[in-house]
Amino acid sequence: MGDSSLLSLEGEWHRNQLTIVSTRNANPTLRNAPRWDRQRLQAAAFKLLKEGKLSVEGLVQPIVSFEDCVGAYLAIDQQAEESIKLGICHT
Repeated sequence: MGDSSLLSLEGEWHRNQLTIVSTRNANPTLRNAPRWDRQRLQAAAFKLLKEGKLSVEGLVQPIVSFEDCVGAYLAIDQQAEESIKLGICHT
């Protein structure tokens, strides 16, 4: 997380009529596209993955063995900016 005081939108927002676009993962209900429910979103994402049109390379980083997961969690706790998602291999 960065310092939010560096982002000041009050002047821009009121004078230039900004449009802010973001992603959502907790609540898939989209007010401008109500037909895109969770099932349809997942189906579209899996289709793009299968077709090779969506790359997730590096998204899960690091991937560690079950035996090394405690150390990985500690490292993420100390340097959260270095990781998006932790993968644990159970094989």
